[in-house]
Amino acid sequence: MNAGGPIEAVSGQLLAWLDAHGQALEAQYVYTAWLDAKGPIEAVSAPWLAWVMRHGATRYASHVYRSWFNSAGDFEPIRDSICAWLTIWHGEPDAVFVTRHLCKRHDLPEGVILAIANWSATFAGHEDSLDRLATLLGHAHGETLSDAGFVKLIALTEDATINHLAQERLTSV
Repeated sequence: MNAGGPIEAVSGQLLAWLDAHGQALEAQYVYTAWLDAKGPIEAVSAPWLAWVMRHGATRYASHVYRSWFNSAGDFEPIRDSICAWLTIWHGEPDAVFVTRHLCKRHDLPEGVILAIANWSATFAGHEDSLDRLATLLGHAHGETLSDAGFVKLIALTEDATINHLAQERLTSV
């Protein structure tokens, strides 16, 4: 599939492999390749969702989540798993894939909003960090953040902005 050939050429064997091994941790590579090759999401959604229930909190699940979102996969069936994943792994560079999609949502729990903000502050030099924070700030309100959570979001935004500006300044000198 990564070679760019037609997905139909391998779909039978791949789906048979998923029937036998679709819950193995390594199946993440097959799910990611299938989704990235624009294979029909319906063909793998049931075993993929079962895989997420079993392995969705593992570090490298971010790549499978990215492929799912890029294939227009539904958020609701994976809400709890992906939110738990981000709460655990927000300090990792690979969280960029998950934060890209989650920061646009208006219905996230406070812990997830702050995990995205923490990722942005940790990776202030990343080209998307300030955009993530601006998006979060754009839909922050009393129903999604407590007063303490809002203050924490502002503090993380301030830290990320200062670090980003300092890094830009130091690299231009």
